[in-house]
Order: sequence, then C-alpha cells, then structure tokens
Amino acid sequence: RRKEMKAWRVYGRGDIRLDEIPIPAPKPGTVLLRIRMLQLSVTEASLLLEGDLAARKWEERCREHGPLQMFGHEFCGEVVEVGAGVHDLMVGDRVFWGRMIPCGECALCKAGYEAFCLKGPHLGTDTSGCLAEYAVVPAGFLVKVPETVTDSEAAALEPLFATFVHVAAAGISIGDTVAVLGQGVMGLNCLQLVRFLGAGKVIAVDIRSELLDLSRQLGADIAIDASTCDSAGSILDATEGVGADIVFDCAGGNPRFGLAGNATLAAAARAVRDCGTIMVVGLQVSGGGLDTAPLSRGVQYKSVRICSDKEVAWVVGLVASKRINLAPLITHTLEGVESM
Repeated sequence: RRKEMKAWRVYGRGDIRLDEIPIPAPKPGTVLLRIRMLQLSVTEASLLLEGDLAARKWEERCREHGPLQMFGHEFCGEVVEVGAGVHDLMVGDRVFWGRMIPCGECALCKAGYEAFCLKGPHLGTDTSGCLAEYAVVPAGFLVKVPETVTDSEAAALEPLFATFVHVAAAGISIGDTVAVLGQGVMGLNCLQLVRFLGAGKVIAVDIRSELLDLSRQLGADIAIDASTCDSAGSILDATEGVGADIVFDCAGGNPRFGLAGNATLAAAARAVRDCGTIMVVGLQVSGGGLDTAPLSRGVQYKSVRICSDKEVAWVVGLVASKRINLAPLITHTLEGVESM
C-alpha cells in the first residue's frame, strides 16, 4: 500500500475538503510530482467553483465518480517518479505546466491551427489537479524550470503565458501607445511585455494606488487612478484626443471577486483610436453586452490563442534572465499543507 498524502478534493459546488488519500502511482506517459509551490487562479475561484460550469459539469462528475482531486494548474513541482515511456524528464527535475495539448479533432486542429485549439485536455479539470502534496501529471504538459527561476516565480509562469498570448496576438508595433486597464497580475504582466516588445507609451489604469505605484516601477509612463477620474477620458487627454493604438482589458470579470464586470470593456471602446485594437484579457460577465459601435470605426476586438513551445521557451528565458520581473508580483507566501 502506498503512503498517504493530503489533497484538496471537490465534493460539489463550493464544497472542497482536505482529505488524506494514497499517493498515486504514475501511469505510462505521466510523472509523479511533489508540489513545491502552488497558487490558485482567479478562473478556478470564480468560474469553476462559483459559476454555471461547476453547477452542471463538475457536480455531475462528482455524483458519478465521487470526490475529485481537481484544480491547481499554477504550480512548481519536483519529479519524484517517472512513468513508462517518459524520456525527457527525470527524478529531481523542477517543472511547471507550460504546454497545452491540442485535441486533434476540432475544426481548428484539422485545419492546421492547433495553436488556437482550446478543446484539448486541461490540467486540473480533465486530469488530476495539483492542489495536493503530490499529483500525477501527463509529461506532455510539463516544462523544466531554469535554475535562476524560483519556485514562486515558476508557479506564476502560467498567468504570464496567458498574458503573452494576448500580447502576441495584439500585433504591437514599435512606438505604439498602449493602455492596460487593470493592474492585477495579468495587467502587470501585460505592462512589462508590451514595454519589452517596443511600445512607445504605456498607460496603466487601476483603482488601487499601491498597484499604480508598482506599475510606474515596472515601466508605465502614465498611471491613471480610475477611482478619481474618467479613465477613458484621461487616456484620450494623454493621446491628444486620438486614443490608444491598443487597449488591453485586464480587469473584466465577476465583481464578487474584485473584478470590473464589463465596465472596463466599455471604457476600452471609448479609449481606443479609430482602426485600433481592443484585446480582451479578463473574463467577461454574461449579459453585459458588447458595444459594437467601435466596429464602425474599424476597431478590432481580439482574444486568446495558445502559446507554441518556441514561445514558451522564449518567455521562460525572459523570466530566467530577469528581463521580465515576476518577484514584485509575489507579495505573500504561505507555508505548510494546511495553507494550500
């Protein structure tokens, strides 16, 4: 009988319990990880546990299969056991979730656009999650962590990739004026990436003064406190009435979790220039409606795609060389299993 571990398991909507269960054995094509560091994502907290997806799909799965070891895809793990057929990872390697696996069956995959597939398996929902002391993870999901990247930074890499795919899809040109609405983790990642990729003027918007201060430290040229002014109007003032070339909405989502609902998407529509781009990074609240008026001005609305392996390696290199700085974004670290 294998030794036991502690793992958070989902029994139903909003019902998660810390259980003691046997440490699983890796199957062919997988590895057993000891989880060194983990952070919960806002998606897991707001969409999967509180939203309609949880009420339908996950509750049905829990009824059919019992409690599930779910969630926890932003982590740093150490390989402690390797399953058959895995040759590119070995015991002692530090890894994180750095790859999506295309489904191979949807219309996008069949047309050769695997990088845009969102239907492939997801770690923590279609497989066991890492909200536990140990987890068995398909080796194809994993990327090695460079020595110069800490465990905490490695756990923060997945949100950086999620930001990068939006920045890459936006098509930034050298000298562009870019506005980033929301200075949480995604917004601060976005700010650093657009600055690194050649934006000429970067405008940061938030309602929290401490995050606006951090935005300035990380390269924002202008920091706008949306709690004291009309943010879209201030962006227009800063661009002499023209508007930003690209506006990233990194604040949209459920207001219950401190997000802006659809208000920032409306602000983006006002702040973007004619024939500019609105990049939707945050989650949108259903029923809010999309302002289609900017379409008549040639404005493009864009969203997400998947990082290629080449892009993953490039972004990891930015963090490893400290050209992108994740350390200021990590403000609290909790120690111990009960803290997970």
